[in-house]
Amino acid sequence: MGTWGVGAFENDDALDWVAELEETLGFNLIERSLDQVNELLKDDYLEAGLAQNALAAAEVLAAMAGRGRADLPEAVRAWLEANTDQPTPKLVRVAARAVKRIGANSELAELWAATEHAAAWHDQLIDLHTRLM
Repeated sequence: MGTWGVGAFENDDALDWVAELEETLGFNLIERSLDQVNELLKDDYLEAGLAQNALAAAEVLAAMAGRGRADLPEAVRAWLEANTDQPTPKLVRVAARAVKRIGANSELAELWAATEHAAAWHDQLIDLHTRLM
C-alpha cells in the first residue's frame, strides 16, 4: 500500500485519482468513484484502490459543501476553484454511504486494521462522514 498517512489524499491511489480529476469538469468522475463502492453488494469484496478513490471523491464533495479539510492538495483546490457548482444533497448522501461501506467492509479497512494506525484511520472516516452529513 503506497501510503504515508491516514488522510484521504495520503496514498498513491488517491493522488492518481486527483490527476484524473484535474482533467475533468463536473461530477462524472466523483459519481463514478462513489458508484463503484455503492453498487457492490454488502458482502462483495471492495478493493483498497477503489475505496481510496471514493474517499478522495467524498473529501472533494465535503470541500464543495464548505466542510473541507485545510490540508487539501493544491491540485484539488485548483479544481474546486474551476468547478463552482454545488453537489446535490443526494450526491453528498451517496458519498456518506460510501464512506460507511468502506469503514465497515473493505480491503482498505482490513489493511488499516493490521496497523498501529487503525484507530487514527477510523477517526478520519468518522470525521469525513460527519462533514458530509
